[in-house]
Amino acid sequence: MAVVVVIEVVVVMLVVVMVVMVPESTEVLGVKAKKWQRRVSGNKDPNDGDTDMKGDDFLPKPSLRAWPNSVASENSNVTLQCVSPTPGTQLVLRKGDTILDSRLPHHLTEGTAEFRLTNLQLRHAGYYTCEYYRKELPNKSSPSSDVLLLLVTGYLPKPSLRVQYFGQVATGGKVNLQCQKSHNFTEYKVFVLLKEGTSSPIQLLNSENDTVEFTLQNVTVHDAGRYSCVYLQAEAPFRASHPSEHLDISVAISLRYLPGCYTKIKLIRLGMSAMFVVIMAVFLAEAWYSQRVSPNRLRDESGSQCPRRLARNNL
Repeated sequence: MAVVVVIEVVVVMLVVVMVVMVPESTEVLGVKAKKWQRRVSGNKDPNDGDTDMKGDDFLPKPSLRAWPNSVASENSNVTLQCVSPTPGTQLVLRKGDTILDSRLPHHLTEGTAEFRLTNLQLRHAGYYTCEYYRKELPNKSSPSSDVLLLLVTGYLPKPSLRVQYFGQVATGGKVNLQCQKSHNFTEYKVFVLLKEGTSSPIQLLNSENDTVEFTLQNVTVHDAGRYSCVYLQAEAPFRASHPSEHLDISVAISLRYLPGCYTKIKLIRLGMSAMFVVIMAVFLAEAWYSQRVSPNRLRDESGSQCPRRLARNNL
């Protein structure tokens, strides 16, 4: 009986601790990368958002990404990865309306085909999409993936990148980054913010001015890192500048975010302590009950044996 009580108490306390540990809300802070698969000029790409089927059967569209980055320097290498959500497909890479290559998925990653672009030049810059065909339905293709804009940098003087604060920025704060190009490059009106270690641009802005300001809202420790910027043409051939010098951004944890963490830690400790006290109390109660019952049993047994002994003596 006591063991059952202990198990029930432990279960209840574990449930309480788990409830305490679950955060009240899950808020994703920091800056989300803007959708890059669109024309930087603001015009809708004919392939962007095309979800109509080219056949009667519905096929989900694939995804296309660049590794290590969709903004690459001249003479470098980039791999475009097309991922099909269904197996048994033939994947096709397009640049604009032109088919560049078609291949089967990689044998180690079923559903993924890799298209490698080497020794990048300005002619490689542009809009890329991919689609796939099923082997049993070769005349029906999937919708095109979202548009990926590949940029090749190194054809214009580099801009400068500055930050409007000194020291570290605290979590939850705001960071303003100013990207400035030379005043005589008026036809280049698109500015892109890059972060080292990310495969796509962080932000994109169109401006008639020589200087634009990128804003990082509600920063977290994940926003810390090395940033740079480039400027480029809004249309083909998408001539892009050299990247600016890297700018290191440090993010410190703000003290105003700590009380909530401390409160949860205290509640967890309190719950664990209460669970320990309850378990010890149950064990002590069981021991006390056992000691109390044992003497009564001895008396009963000794009392029942006495009449038997007297009967034997009388015989």
